[in-house]
Amino acid sequence: MRFKIIFVTLTLFVLLPQLVLAEQAIITEVVSANVIKLDDGRNIKLFGVEPQRPAKLKKFLENNVVGQAAELEFEDNKIDDQGNILGYVFLTDPEAMSGYPPSAGFVERYGQLVTFLNVFLVAEGFSDYKDDPILSKYNELFGIALIEAKANRMGIWAKKNPETQKK
Repeated sequence: MRFKIIFVTLTLFVLLPQLVLAEQAIITEVVSANVIKLDDGRNIKLFGVEPQRPAKLKKFLENNVVGQAAELEFEDNKIDDQGNILGYVFLTDPEAMSGYPPSAGFVERYGQLVTFLNVFLVAEGFSDYKDDPILSKYNELFGIALIEAKANRMGIWAKKNPETQKK
């Protein structure tokens, strides 16, 4: 019995930091409307972000995320055709998007309010999202963000936007 307690304690001591600590980096550049470059040179494609107005989204990202500290999560090391790593980006500065109203893009992570950038971009109407049950562990949150964006007529869902109006 004592051996089992010691084994479980050691196992938790070794595994817990890997479960709790996310990978951290600084965003140094916006490569495209849904790809960012990190301070270690890697390109991260924002998983779940399907830009409808790429130029506007790229400018928004350049103005708001370059230089920001971020925590990263990945979907089983998935890589796209251009060699970008599919990932989720959490901006760790609680003030990063403080000028925006509360949305599904603001989440609590390790006891701190952070901006879940991928979901934030959907909630603010910069991006559409297509449900992918095989890949995304955050499908439900993306779905809430999409419903929120459409209900509030944010960005690409705005009624005045000719791209979303039926002719």
